[in-house]
Amino acid sequence: MRHHVDVELPIEAFKAARAGVDLANIGSRYLEPIAALQADDLAFPDPVEFAYYAIYNCFRKYVSGEDIADWLIVNQALAVHDPGEAAQRLTRAIDGVDPVTGEGVSSGR
Repeated sequence: MRHHVDVELPIEAFKAARAGVDLANIGSRYLEPIAALQADDLAFPDPVEFAYYAIYNCFRKYVSGEDIADWLIVNQALAVHDPGEAAQRLTRAIDGVDPVTGEGVSSGR
């Protein structure tokens, strides 16, 4: 069995999640690859699969309004990296967010 992987899908899904609207028919474009991943008909290396699901779940939460725990998305994104780096990356991400606006801030570093 062969699958065509839409390499633009994750970045377009992330853009849609930031905008809060399905900009490019993302929801329907995810149907086949997610079904194939869940049926083990499509396989990615673990870090790629975690990143793929993190972006997909971010899209589902912020565009489709599905009740997905924030920490599920965070943990999937952190699982892309070496476990020894997770705490450091999470701390840097949290330190880079303005507590009032929730927007990223420039640290000047």
